[in-house]
Amino acid sequence: MDNTDKFIFIVGNSRSGTTMMSRIMGVNSAVQAFQEIHFFEWLVNPSSIHDEFSQEEAIALLNKMFGQQLQNFYQQENLEQYATKSMDVLNQVTAPLTPFKVYEAFLSYYSAENNKMVPCEQTPKNVFYLDKIFNSEKKSYVINMVRDPRAVLLSQKNKWKRRFYGEQGITLGETIRAWSLYHPLVTTRIWKSSIDSALKHKDNENLITVKYEELLMFPEKTVKKLCYKIGLEYQPEMLQIPNIGSSMGLDNEGKKGVDPSRINSWDNGALSNSEIYLCEKLLTNEMKMFGYDKSNRTTSFLSLFFEYLIFFPKLTIAFFLNLSRMKGIVSVLKVRLKGS
Repeated sequence: MDNTDKFIFIVGNSRSGTTMMSRIMGVNSAVQAFQEIHFFEWLVNPSSIHDEFSQEEAIALLNKMFGQQLQNFYQQENLEQYATKSMDVLNQVTAPLTPFKVYEAFLSYYSAENNKMVPCEQTPKNVFYLDKIFNSEKKSYVINMVRDPRAVLLSQKNKWKRRFYGEQGITLGETIRAWSLYHPLVTTRIWKSSIDSALKHKDNENLITVKYEELLMFPEKTVKKLCYKIGLEYQPEMLQIPNIGSSMGLDNEGKKGVDPSRINSWDNGALSNSEIYLCEKLLTNEMKMFGYDKSNRTTSFLSLFFEYLIFFPKLTIAFFLNLSRMKGIVSVLKVRLKGS
């Protein structure tokens, strides 16, 4: 199969199985799986990805991307050590020099350096930038992960605990940031925006939507179908991935395979009735679209009042803790709330 000049992007809501899918694809002998590079927003203002910029700016961007890939996700230092590699990448970029060209060149260079042909980038929020991905000269396949929004709520609610479950390098500040990002109204709104963004490209044959629950229940069938669509050889070892990264318990490096027990984890009492009620109320149509049955939980006025009472304080904390991490914060928030 000809896999040259082909890219894979794994997108979707955070906590929807994007990392699991990246691990699965990364086992394939042709695929180079990447860390979350966060090119859009963290590294470059999305509105300027096609603007011409200088060689010095390109080197700085490449150094950061090498740092994202090769160092701890939460802490990078001494990025100048990658200057030689960055110059090698830059030599492969044709004029005019733009951030997006540099990004693509980085993905291709790093993959080739590891004797892989197909880069696979797995930043979830790239779902908001599918127009930019699909407008590339490269042939891009996008795997859009969709998960029951109530399960996303629970996983996002517990994400701050990853520091205690085995993930290395998470600082106290990052733990607080993860805690501040969760509120049922915010997480539900972003889930909807993510779905809306992907639906705008539903007619693109290179957009492949995968339900997280189907991946867990029918892993071989789901991955075989994906490989066929993308033009990759299915390899059985792709399903032998470690059970790490969950926000529900300790990492277990020794346990391999896809664990179907996570499917209905949201229904174990860890979410309050008010959280479930708000989610189902706000996402009635979207849940029906993807076949997620409502539980029709009821809640009290007092519980709902409490959720609304803490909404603005948490939103304010999250805004300021994320301010330094995003380029073009106003446009980013518009995308999050309305979809791309």
